[in-house]
Amino acid sequence: SPVSALPAPPLKDTSKLRASVLCNLAYVWLGMGDPLQALQPAQELLNLKSAPPSLRLLGSVYAAEALILLNRSNEATSCLAPEFIESIIEQNAWQNKVNEEGGGSGS
Repeated sequence: SPVSALPAPPLKDTSKLRASVLCNLAYVWLGMGDPLQALQPAQELLNLKSAPPSLRLLGSVYAAEALILLNRSNEATSCLAPEFIESIIEQNAWQNKVNEEGGGSGS
């Protein structure tokens, strides 16, 4: 019998997909030993406010690692600053509360 190969409906919100791709790009570039290439997607991920907090946390670690490898340790410390990390964690707590109250998008 024939198999249907119709295209899927278009994605309505691609922000989580974009965040995942940026996170993976930073990881791969670091793994390939190219911190300069890794820094761009990591920083873009940090600036993507719609990204899941878990990916933003990874982005901050990847950005810090890239900056350290580039001998830019002063900049790296800002990626791991307690205030910055706390803001991401607070965002996660707020999103969880909204989702528990039924105000989330359910995705």
